[in-house]
Amino acid sequence: MPPPAVRQGLRFRERYALQGACERSSVEVKTARIREVVPEVALCVLLGGGIRAAPLSIASGQSVLDLSVSPDATVGGAWIRTIARISLLSQPQKIMIVHGGPTPAPGLANAEGVSILRDEDEYRGPAGAVRDAAGDQPDDSYVLVIEAASYMQRTMDAVFASLTSRQADVVVAINADRSPAGVYLIRRRVIDLIPVIGFMDLKEQFLSLADQAGYEIVVCDLGPRATSRIRTRSDLLEASALACRRNGTNGRACHAIVSRSVYGVHCVCPGASVADDAMILDSIIMPGARVGSGAVVARSVLFRDAVVDAGESVVERCVSRIGSFTDSDIESRRGGESWR
Repeated sequence: MPPPAVRQGLRFRERYALQGACERSSVEVKTARIREVVPEVALCVLLGGGIRAAPLSIASGQSVLDLSVSPDATVGGAWIRTIARISLLSQPQKIMIVHGGPTPAPGLANAEGVSILRDEDEYRGPAGAVRDAAGDQPDDSYVLVIEAASYMQRTMDAVFASLTSRQADVVVAINADRSPAGVYLIRRRVIDLIPVIGFMDLKEQFLSLADQAGYEIVVCDLGPRATSRIRTRSDLLEASALACRRNGTNGRACHAIVSRSVYGVHCVCPGASVADDAMILDSIIMPGARVGSGAVVARSVLFRDAVVDAGESVVERCVSRIGSFTDSDIESRRGGESWR
């Protein structure tokens, strides 16, 4: 058992003001000091879905990690790039993507250093999934855990700089508004607190347990809107706007046929076909999707191989190979029921 952490009296809920259950937590935290020693990160775990599939996953039949946020990157691909940009880590990093429940496996297994783990017990919770993925790593190493159905527009160097000279056991990242960033750096031996059987979440149960055991927990403020969760059409469009602005492109020159009537922040991916006289506004057109002559697509998401016929108008909808759906259509099946 490690010695009790030296703390400065800031309670977890007061420092974070996290949503829901976290506001009831009693975990105390310590203000970070810069650590001079580069940490050993044995594994990066991307949590890609659990008991319930995200609405976008239900509508598309794909993992959210496989959905495009820019002409050259998916949600999962953007995370792999973000991990590769961590200057305090040696490269390449070992990355494991964990998914479970009704969420489809992401198609990222061919990426260098990436493996896919299906959590067969859908009631393990995110903390349980982390233990299942990382239980055999060295005790003194760190595991980087990311709730990956999200987009990060900053680097993660600050998370690693937040390790103290006393070698903090857990670093929890937050946005400037105190909302959770969904990024955790956890010393592997702390993960042993997670039970082998049963459900446990990360934000309340695991962090409370680590605090009670005397481990040192540090909070890292990543700044305004560092991460954005992706569950709905609006979430994905917002993430795409951030990604395209960050990359300095609206996607205009990155697809096979460029419409002359493209407005707003849009993402038209390579392999998509857009008629020359179609109108695209603030939308995502994924690979294989087709937009016919005279069609209008506004504030919408066209998943892979979706078709919008000539003259058709699609406004604030998600379109897949099997049809066009409003947000309420998708939310009504949020328990995991599929149209397929």
